[in-house]
Parts: sequence; structure tokens; C-alpha cells
Amino acid sequence: MRFRNAWIALALMMATAVIFAESLENGFVNFDDDRYVFNNQRVRQGLSISNIRWAAQTIYFSNWHPLTWLSYELDTTLFGREPRGYHATNVALHCVNSGLLFYVLCQMTGATGRSAVVAAIFALHPLHVESVAWIAERKDVLSGLFFMLTLWAYSHFARGPTLGRYLLVASFFAMGLMAKPMLVTMPFLLLLLDFWPLDRWPARRWSALLAGKLPLLLLSIASSGLTFLVQQNSGAMKGMARFSLPTRLVNVPIAYAEYLSKTFWPVDLAVYYPHPQGGASVYKAVAATVFLLVTCALAVRLARRAPYLAVGWFWWLGMLVPVIGLLQVGEQAYADRYMYLPLTGLAIAAVWGGHDVAATRGWPVWAAPTVAAVALIACLPITQRQIRYWHDSTALWQHAVDVTAANPVAFNSLGVALAEQGRLDEACQSLQQGIASDPADERCHLNLALVLLRQNRTDDAVAEFRAALRANSLNAASHYSLGVLLVQKGETELGEEHLLRAVEIDPNHWRAHVELARAFAAQGQFPRAEAHAAAAKRINPELGATVQPSPP
Repeated sequence: MRFRNAWIALALMMATAVIFAESLENGFVNFDDDRYVFNNQRVRQGLSISNIRWAAQTIYFSNWHPLTWLSYELDTTLFGREPRGYHATNVALHCVNSGLLFYVLCQMTGATGRSAVVAAIFALHPLHVESVAWIAERKDVLSGLFFMLTLWAYSHFARGPTLGRYLLVASFFAMGLMAKPMLVTMPFLLLLLDFWPLDRWPARRWSALLAGKLPLLLLSIASSGLTFLVQQNSGAMKGMARFSLPTRLVNVPIAYAEYLSKTFWPVDLAVYYPHPQGGASVYKAVAATVFLLVTCALAVRLARRAPYLAVGWFWWLGMLVPVIGLLQVGEQAYADRYMYLPLTGLAIAAVWGGHDVAATRGWPVWAAPTVAAVALIACLPITQRQIRYWHDSTALWQHAVDVTAANPVAFNSLGVALAEQGRLDEACQSLQQGIASDPADERCHLNLALVLLRQNRTDDAVAEFRAALRANSLNAASHYSLGVLLVQKGETELGEEHLLRAVEIDPNHWRAHVELARAFAAQGQFPRAEAHAAAAKRINPELGATVQPSPP
């Protein structure tokens, strides 16, 4: 049995590697890959004692996930700075996760065929492409590894509880949280698994089962608290201010319905789904809420007869709670990457449910496996097509524009990608479409101004910079760009005001310090020039002697 299962796991991992091999030809994209990898000085330096210390302490980019940073640094050390190595690590982790999921489900349930189907769904589902093909989403596949290892360790602990086995569970869980804090619901999931398939509820009192989860729950609380503070202080939760509580509450059931829909009909998948804000349908939200509540009631009612339905349903429902939008992080309505681990719950409910329906109705033995095989085969071309969309920024955002409506983030990112290729007219068109979809989007105004500058349309660029500042007066990049342009136009005093405002908003904006040093030096204000030059060099030591505002 073990030998056969090992071969199944190996075949599953190899098939996954073949399907996702195309992602190795993909490059970086202009959606967080810069801040995580190719413009991140620490990551670009590779592993070192200093960078290990930085990974353990930093809350850069609104997260504390030291293991994720260390994995990027290790990639740089092993493979250099080309995207292929980072993609290869993501694919390898996903392959291992798929094999581990099969092994763990076999270990817990003894159902080899059903476990293989669930693991294959996990491995090949189009919703998982984003987590694997996006370099900046390493935290998904890395935390997924420790998630699977925690399940494996817990299944051993459940069969023979010892302190050593429990510590192993806690260790894997803690490492998962240090890769991505989405695993905070793990204690509740383990309690579900105690019900089925581990069947520990009749054998133990509730108090003992709950007490066993308490240390893990404390880890979850600590991780949640730290994540909340980091994201709040870094501005990552600005969506909380932009979207009112009623708006967020309306979007929650709609988001659950979208996740459910895209699981069983994975079409029109995009890297970014714009938040409906006040435009969400209340009727749709009410209908989705009723559906969710009725399904929860049915799952509870059928829990003794079909426990896998309750476990699978609440696995999915519960694991999405941290990212469902009650505490809004970012400005998206929902995201494919959030389904990386929760989708497994739906797969378990569907596969075990389909098996039982086939058995009770006397269908042929081959019926359920055939349906599963057809569904998986149907997924493959969609999955491969999704992988190709991640080839480069232009392909990624063009697809997002094509399949979503009123998406200024997609128009803006597409415009930036087109501008980087020198396709300035197309970039202007895309950015103007973004402004049309949301006139208050500061990013589209700012990037349109930068493109207009490259077209020597200076007056139009000034107007767009000012429009960006009307949308958000606290945007340091807009103040910096407008300040530089005004200084070049001879409006030195006004330009300096914007540059000073940029460093006031962002004291680490070294480029603004450099421009202030040059402007003050040109006016003979050398003490002020030297102060800004020193600040620029302190922030960016690589500047060296390139900033010399002092008189000869």
C-alpha cells in the first residue's frame, strides 16, 4: 500500500511539474515583484548574516514573514537574479504540497482514490495559478508547505499523542505563520479534523480537545495581533477607511459566492478584481447570505451521516475569514490567491460526496472516477492559459482589463507596462481609460503625467500631476515629480515646496533629497544642500560621491 501510494504521489508531483513548467519562461511582473525581489536590495544581495537578521526583524511591505524573505534570499544565492530560479522554487513547492496533501489525506482517511482526486484538484485547479506563477506570492506556496506538514504531524499526534509529536505540530504551525499569517484559522481546522476523519470527538471530551488547541490558538492570536498592527501602521489597511463597514459587509457574501462560482466554473480569472464600493447589489448580497446560511444548516444537519460535507464546507468557509474583507487589506474585492488552501475543503466535500452518491445509487464503479477525470482534463487548458497570462506585465494586465469592468488598477498597470516598452500612445490610452473608470485614481493621473513628459507635453503633464495631488495630497511621488518638473521649468520656489513636501511625507525619499540638494546648491545655499545630500547618502549608500553639492 505504501509503495503504491508513493508512486501515486510521485506521478502527481511530476504531472504538476509538467503543467507548470511553462511558468519557468515567465518574467517578473510590475505587481509587487519589484518590492519583493528585483528592486529589493536585501533580496538582491542573497543570504548573509546581515540579511538573515533583516528578514527576522523587518516589517517591510506591511508584513512580518521572515521565512518568505529568507526563501527569496536563498533563491538569489542559488540561482542569481533571473526570474527563472524564483519561478522554479514556486513550482517545486507547489509540487511538494500536492504530494503531501495526497499522502496526508490517505493517512487520515485510508481512501487512496478520493485522496488522489482531491490532491489533483489542488495541484491543477486554475484558481491556484496565481499563487504559483506569481513570484511575489511565494508566501502562499511556502506557507502551504508548512500547512501540509502541520496536518501530517497532527495526524500522527492524533493516533498516538505525545509531547514530542505535539511540539512538532506547534513548530510546523509557527513556521507556517512566519511564511504567511493566513494560517491563523488552523486550530479551528484541526478541531474539524478531530470530528472527521480522525474521529476523536466520541473518544475524548470536548474540554480535552479544546485544551489541546489552546497553545496553537495563542500562536494564532499573537500572529493576528502582530499582523494587524504592522498593516495598520504601514497604511496597508487604508481600505478600511475607503470602504465603510456596511460596504464591506455587503461585499462579504458576494465574495464567498464569487469564490464558490470560480471554483466550479473557473473562467474570467484575473489578477485584480476591483471592489464594487457602493455599487454592490444588496439583493445579490442577501441572496448569497441566504444560500450560505442554508448550506451551513444542511451541513450541520448531515454531519453524522456525511461528516465530510460539514468538514469540507467549514474548512472552506473558515479559512477565508481572515481575507474575506471584514478587515480590508488592499482595495480588491477578492483574489484568486486567497483560495490556495481553502479550496481543498470544497474539493473534499465534492469528491467524497460524489463517491457516496455513486455508491448509494448503484452507479458503476467507474462512473465517479470518470467524472473526476473529465473535470480535471477540462481544467488543464484553462490552467495552462492562465499560466501564459503571467508571462509578462502586458499580457497579465491586458487580460485583467478584458475580463473585468471599471478596473483602474488594471488600466494603470497596463499603461505602465506599455510605457516601459516605449508604446507611449497606447500607454496614454490605457491610463486615460483608467481615469475614465475612476477620475479620483491618483495612480493613473501620476503615471499619465510621467508618460506625457516623455512625449514632451509638459503643460499637460503639470495638469495631471496636480490632478493626482487633488486625488491624494499625501502622495510623495506626485509631489516629487511635480517638484522636479517645476524646478526644470524655472519655477524654483514652487518646485522646492513640492520637493520639501515629498520628504516631509516620506523622509526616506532619497531622490527628493538629491533634487533638493541640487536646487539649493544652484542657489548657493550650500549648508541646506549638504544636509539633503547627506540624507540621500544615508538612505541610499550606493549613491557614493554622485551627489556633490558643495562649492569647488
